[in-house]
Amino acid sequence: EFTQFSPRRYESYGWAMRILDDTSAWPPGLLRASALFLAGDLSWSTGDNERAVELMEASLDMARQLSDTRPLQQLSCLVIYRLAVVHGTRGDVEQMKRYADQLMPIAEQVNDPCFIAWAYWLLGHWELRSERFAAARVDLEQSLMIARREGLPQNVAASLYTLTGLEHSEGNLARARQHATEWLQVVRSMSMQWGILTALTFLGRILVEEGDTRHAKMHLEEALVIARNLRLRGEQVACLAGLAALAAMTGDEENAARLYGAIESDYALPHHWTMSDLAQRVYDPIFAAARERLGAAAFEAAAASGRQLPLNQAIDLALQRESLAVGGKAPNPWIWTSAL
Repeated sequence: EFTQFSPRRYESYGWAMRILDDTSAWPPGLLRASALFLAGDLSWSTGDNERAVELMEASLDMARQLSDTRPLQQLSCLVIYRLAVVHGTRGDVEQMKRYADQLMPIAEQVNDPCFIAWAYWLLGHWELRSERFAAARVDLEQSLMIARREGLPQNVAASLYTLTGLEHSEGNLARARQHATEWLQVVRSMSMQWGILTALTFLGRILVEEGDTRHAKMHLEEALVIARNLRLRGEQVACLAGLAALAAMTGDEENAARLYGAIESDYALPHHWTMSDLAQRVYDPIFAAARERLGAAAFEAAAASGRQLPLNQAIDLALQRESLAVGGKAPNPWIWTSAL
């Protein structure tokens, strides 16, 4: 997580490139293949997806051409898994599926429960993205079962994350909230800041849908602080979108419009995991209802003032809003729930 999501990830990237350069004259082997993978992984964390795929594919080719020792097979598993994730985050779910199919037989051959669990998770994730919900549930629950049995908290967290998305996609909000709550507990136990951020953001969105404004605000504000500390712009936008929706739900349409204006240029960009079309389906009707109540001209004027705010000032505005009404529920829930 340090190399992928720390504010110092560019420093880590620099070290990885130096290792890659220092090992350039080395013969093919486990260490050189590992250096190629590390450089590719850090390229992905800094947003250079093309370079990431190039370096990881070179690592995988080298590992496959060498003798079938267990360390090389495990490295192949790691590289294949990460390539699947990279393609998945780029929206290329068919490539993700191709790598998932490659991972399972190697993981089973070396009898590595961690990568077997990851293989089931990747298949379940692909099935969810392909709206094959029944098959997704089977594979994700299998991944979760293996992860629990083997004591693999990262795999447990990943399975709960995707099961949360599955239940949310099917409209099972109570079940989605249960999975997200456990997911948050697991990542907190690992002090995994990226995981905590993602779980808080997703759970906050579910609570928005359920009308629990007090707890939604608490979760989204904590997530926003983490996102700012990690310097993850997309995740900051996701949190601000949720807090803008909460402002609208609790009668503060002007601040809702101002926050919406501050994030409008980023809002629809699919460049991060925590802001998605799922989130937009939740928040868009709330913003539309706020525009109608405030009036289109007044809403646009407030949004225009928000567009002048640097992101940090928008964050300060969101975090300085007064606490929500006692009771923690939207005062007029029918105003917004009818459109969801």
